[in-house]
Amino acid sequence: LPILGRYSGISFHNIDLVRLSQDDGVSLLEKLNIFGDQNLLKTYVDNLYGHPLALRVLAGTVKKSCYGDLAQFKGEEILTEGDGLSEKLKRLLNYYEQQLKNGQKELMGILSFFKRPVETDHFVAFLGKAKSMENTPLAMANAFTIEQQLNLLIDDFLIEKTDEGITTHPVIRDYFRSGHKITGTHSEVAG
Repeated sequence: LPILGRYSGISFHNIDLVRLSQDDGVSLLEKLNIFGDQNLLKTYVDNLYGHPLALRVLAGTVKKSCYGDLAQFKGEEILTEGDGLSEKLKRLLNYYEQQLKNGQKELMGILSFFKRPVETDHFVAFLGKAKSMENTPLAMANAFTIEQQLNLLIDDFLIEKTDEGITTHPVIRDYFRSGHKITGTHSEVAG
């Protein structure tokens, strides 16, 4: 990731993780003692984009909260307290959060409430009407400035641009959503 690039070889080593196929992702979950209907397992693999680290974090959460039974997992939160891998990931995401500036933290917080990709134009239009943006660095920002900040977040791999719009990985979404990083926005987005 670009933000950590300056630490490469010192305290950070980049490892490219290949996204797992649906079958490989299910196999990983089963090896981690997660059980349930095959279609449910496949759905979680798809929802986490076959990302092995995210699947391991999910497995830790499901083992802790549901004894490995994915059918009983009803929680929205993937990152849990007390799970070593979740804690490490939270620390890493906290580091990224500290690097965000010029309203980027607020953008990530609002985007975290959208489970599906949202078109950039609609997202920017929504921000223009969001009362909770009044006391943020983006209060007076125009659409161009907001799109610039979104593009910087895309460049840093915190936001992904798809054919359907912009989104963020479920683990990143979970981090920003569960931390209630923005007050007052939850009800606006839900509406």
